[in-house]
Amino acid sequence: MLKENSRSIGIIAMLIDVFFLVLSFFIAYCLRAPLLRMFAEFFDTKKKLAQFIDYLPYLSIVIASCYYFLRTLGAYESMRWRGYFEVFKIVATAIILNIITFSTLSFILNLSVSRSLIILFHIIALGFLFVSRALAISFLRYWRKRGRNFRTMAICGLSTESARFAEGISKCPQLGIKIVKIFSDETEEDKIDFLKGNSVDEIVIFDTTFVSHVNLLNYAASTGIRISLCANLPGFKNYKVFEFGDIPLIQFQTSPFSREYSLLLKRAADFILASILLIVTGPLLGLIAVLALLFQGRPILYKQKRVGLNGRLFTMYKFRSMVPGADGLDLGHVNEMNGPLFKATKDPRITRFGIFIRKLSLDELPQLWNVFRGDMSLVGPRPPLPSEVALYRDDEKRRLSVKPGITGVWQTSGRSEICDFEQVVKLDLDYIDRWSLARDLKILIKTIPCVLFGRGAR
Repeated sequence: MLKENSRSIGIIAMLIDVFFLVLSFFIAYCLRAPLLRMFAEFFDTKKKLAQFIDYLPYLSIVIASCYYFLRTLGAYESMRWRGYFEVFKIVATAIILNIITFSTLSFILNLSVSRSLIILFHIIALGFLFVSRALAISFLRYWRKRGRNFRTMAICGLSTESARFAEGISKCPQLGIKIVKIFSDETEEDKIDFLKGNSVDEIVIFDTTFVSHVNLLNYAASTGIRISLCANLPGFKNYKVFEFGDIPLIQFQTSPFSREYSLLLKRAADFILASILLIVTGPLLGLIAVLALLFQGRPILYKQKRVGLNGRLFTMYKFRSMVPGADGLDLGHVNEMNGPLFKATKDPRITRFGIFIRKLSLDELPQLWNVFRGDMSLVGPRPPLPSEVALYRDDEKRRLSVKPGITGVWQTSGRSEICDFEQVVKLDLDYIDRWSLARDLKILIKTIPCVLFGRGAR
């Protein structure tokens, strides 16, 4: 019954979204011409729009893709646990992805669609979709505070987590959840007897040995009671539920795969920016190659095996800045870093030309090819050597749970002053745990003065 209700609510929400999307397109169509006339000096207002009916095929494409993104991002799942900011983030992400998708299709298929109309439509749609959900959340919370539309819940297991969970529920009446029982040492028969004599919508199991509750799980499955399991495993901060065929699985991971759509955007941004930068810096790459050949001879490029995502080996490219055979020299006595990482202020292996290109980080430009190929990202932890990884402690290997980057937190935090490898690991793990596209953008912006003024470069 609860599953059917949830499905019905999702269908209603989808129909409401379709209505607002059509309304947004119609409003954008009506407002486009007056708005352009207001800003006539900035836009070409001579181009007339086609009839509204001519845009219906495009409208159907936009609605279908927008619905797909909203559904993928979880916009049609229960809003009981969601705040306004999370809802806005979901809707805004769907709108942005929709703009990118439709713009790409328009370019590839050479569709004759007014760009100003599409942008105006998406802005209006963002407002309608968010406001409608915000009003729905506000109404439902008000209704639940008055004792309507609530769910009853039983908790299995006494622990710190279950106590915090119960306290959090009691402090948030707007969730519309009433805890009717907290089981501790009761037998399964006692628990089932309680369920038979009381109305319970959901059971949350905090006991890690939940597999011992076989009879309870079977009873819940036969009567339609929802079961939730506490997914708080030590060391794992992210998890997701998926199906392999008809087998449900809960997957735990330390890296932020719960934000997979953002990671896809990160990869898309890496690919696009690396492509642009390779084209823009092409003449500079050629000039450096010629100068390298004149001042220090062959080979021009330096190739080295590095460790990438989850321990995968890849070949990293740089302009050679050291004497040939530098890898074979033992310079452990001049290493200024504590731990499995090498840095020296005066590295005798670096050539005069190498000092110049290292000062401006020009030696790292070929790594754009690694980003283009997908071995690296523009932003991420420093790609380590296999010999360095062999010395890592188990907790330090979590640095490998994301792609390495050309720049990162360490590079923009004054790497010359950081001589403790544990501090480097701390910075990298903090980056992994609090990763976001916005943070990547900030690091890229902070990298610019570091490169221009040679801060921390060696």
